[in-house]
Amino acid sequence: MRDFGHSSSSADRPSAAMNLIHALPPIALGADDFHRLAWLAEAAKPRLPRIAGFLHRELARATLVEPWFGLVTMGSMVRFLERGCPEERVGKLVYPADVPRHEKPISILSETGAALIGLCEGQTLHWRAAGGQLQSVTVIRSD
Repeated sequence: MRDFGHSSSSADRPSAAMNLIHALPPIALGADDFHRLAWLAEAAKPRLPRIAGFLHRELARATLVEPWFGLVTMGSMVRFLERGCPEERVGKLVYPADVPRHEKPISILSETGAALIGLCEGQTLHWRAAGGQLQSVTVIRSD
């Protein structure tokens, strides 16, 4: 299991609930998404420290690219499998302010949203959720 704490003080470390497990798949982001998400993660830190930390870690390991079809970006309609759900889920990855405007929103400030950003079709990300249970998402399609 990989712990992303950067400090020896447990007060400074992200919650163990967001520890990722398994090998981390490579992720890619467009520059516009990267800069907006970095600002959002920083702004969300006081209210949602665990999710903000998860998003910061994903941004830190992302490669900046020109987005392509099949890459999960902000505004993508994503079809994916989530651990524990027998059926595929479909939703649009959105900023928190846009959640009320969409029929099937997935906020980037949710565990699922932070896990999906930057993945490509066929990739899976595993992590430990807030309750300690193993979670994962596998991208089937991103438009």
